[in-house]
Order: sequence, then structure tokens, then C-alpha cells
Amino acid sequence: MEDYFFFLGRNPDLSLQEIISFLEARGIEGNFIIEDNIALFSLGKEINPDEMTAKLGGTIKIGKALIAEKNQQKFLQAIKKSSLYTGESNKIKFTITVYPPEEEISSSIKEILYDFFKEERIRAFYKPSAGTPSESIKFDLEFFAIKMKDNYYFGKIDAVYDAKDAEFRDMHRPFRRSELAISPRLAKILVNLSGATENSTLLDPFCGVGTIMQEALLQNINVIGADIDPGAVENCKTNIAWLKKTYPISASDNIFTSSAIDIPKIIKQKVDAVASEPFLIPLITYTPKDKEARKMISRAKEIYITTLKELEKILKEKARVALSLPVMKARESKVRLNIEEICYETGLKLVAGPFSESRPGQRVEREIVLLEK
Repeated sequence: MEDYFFFLGRNPDLSLQEIISFLEARGIEGNFIIEDNIALFSLGKEINPDEMTAKLGGTIKIGKALIAEKNQQKFLQAIKKSSLYTGESNKIKFTITVYPPEEEISSSIKEILYDFFKEERIRAFYKPSAGTPSESIKFDLEFFAIKMKDNYYFGKIDAVYDAKDAEFRDMHRPFRRSELAISPRLAKILVNLSGATENSTLLDPFCGVGTIMQEALLQNINVIGADIDPGAVENCKTNIAWLKKTYPISASDNIFTSSAIDIPKIIKQKVDAVASEPFLIPLITYTPKDKEARKMISRAKEIYITTLKELEKILKEKARVALSLPVMKARESKVRLNIEEICYETGLKLVAGPFSESRPGQRVEREIVLLEK
């Protein structure tokens, strides 16, 4: 088994489910344990951390464990005997994450590292890391020492999430809808939750300007997108054309104007997965009364149920559906959709969720669910 540590983003439960779905879809078996925002996956085969970090939306960084020992002294001795750096530069900046924070182990490992660099005649500079992607990419080497269950683990960070590339796609594509925005990060998560893989076909029945579709295409997943708004569809087509000029993409796309419930009448093929964020709540600039919020949520629920019943006709067996559901902040409470009722009405099974996904100040928040035919 190969041991990999995944350092998760601001929503660890959702990020963990994304990783599980990603691995399951690719037939990679293993098991995991998680503490706070760090997950240890023991996998049956090696993975490519760079490729996986680029495809995941909820993982900050990935590192492979090089040492695993139950005894602390044997653990520190093993680090001393390790090949800690094989690069050619004689001047490096490094950091180390110790979890749980323990000054004695941190000091011991820093001393071991400084001794190693001194012996190799390398000028090494240590600086604490804030743990963010923008901080991590500044280091030439990033080590970790983690105690989980009965073992001490030591290794190097192999890959860090490229937040700048995601921001570039979000800000430089021709069309954005800031008031109805879904981030590339969350779009990636929905794609991976759905279980879509390279050369499979993913449907977004409420595609908007195409954020989910663009993140799927970057994984060479074929996409079908529809939206009832003709203007959004034209903007989506322009965004996808821009994406194909900017990135190497071989997957296909089919984008058209349609209500979600009419999609089965237009396409004749079965789809492997669905990932979508239907925005079915009116844009409001005030906090509604609870009764008004419940009416809005009730209307949205009926659209979800009707749409899912129709889409079920073109879903392959065991196909998964990753959806964002609205949660309204009313004056006295939060009003949300009843996912159990939706599953009962549609015959779909709830696999995971709901996971809360929100930011401060949002009037309409999100919950993420994963369903299966």
C-alpha cells in the first residue's frame, strides 16, 4: 500500500467525499483516516499527485509518506538516514508542517534538516508556512511530519493546487455572471463527485455560462450543456471556444437552448453523470420573512423533482448526480430543501451529503448532495 496525505480545503467533509468519489470512479482501492483537515489515504497503487491536485477542487496539496514508524526515536533516526534533497540548487527555502503541533518534534526535525543541508553544503532557509496554496508554492521544499493513530509519518509535499490558474480561467474568460457565480473550485468538486472520468459524458442541465463544463473538459470529459436562457447559452459557447483556444482539450461539447425537462427529447444518448448548480431562487437584496422563503424553496423543490424525474430517462444505471441545492437565510431561520423528499419522489438514492457550502454574507447559501440512479 502507498500512503498519501491530502491537505484539505475549507470544507474538509466535502473535500474528502470528492477524493473518495474520484478514486472510486477510477477503480483505485484503499482506505483512509482523517483528522481535522488532513486525510491519510493508503492506496493499492501509486497515483500522480501533480495530475490529481490539478483535477481536484477541494485539496490544497498532496504529499507521499516516505517514512512510517511507531516509535518516535526510530522515526527521527529514519529521517536522518533519508535522502532529503536530490536537487542541484545550493540555496533553498524550506518549511515543515508538524501535526499535531509539537515543538519538541518540530525542533528535532529542523535540526536534522539543518545538519543535512550543512553537510551537503546547501544554504537552507527555514520559514513557517501559512498552509495556503499561495504560500506553499514559494518554497523549494515542503516537508511534513504527522502522527495519526499509532504511527509517525514523514514525507515531502509533491503537488500544490494551482489557485492562480483557476483564477485566470474565472476572470479572463469572455463572460462571467458574478451574481450567479460558481467558482472553478466548486465546479471541479461537482464534476469529481459525479464520478465522470476521461472520455465519459457529463450533463449540466442548467449550464449557465459553462463553468462546470469547462472544468470537465479540462479533464477530457465530454460534456452536454443546456440552459433555458438563450443569452447564457451563447455566452457559454463563447467561453468554451475560448477555453479550447487556451488549453489543450480533446473532449467534445454539445451546448443548446432548452429547459432541463426537455433535454431527453433533444438528446438520444445515455449520459454517464450529471453535475449542475440550478439557480432557482430569485435574486434578492433583502432578508425575506420565513413564510416567503419557504414559498421560494417550495417552488425550487418542485422544479428539482420534475427535472430529475425527466433526466432519469437518460441516465445510465448507477449514474451519479452531483447537485447544488439552495438554502435561504430568512429572518428567523434557514430554509432548505428536503433532500429525503426529493429522493422519495424521484427514486434516486442519496449517496452523500448534504454538505454545507457557503461564504459570509451570502443571502442564498448552498448545500451539495450526491445522488445515484
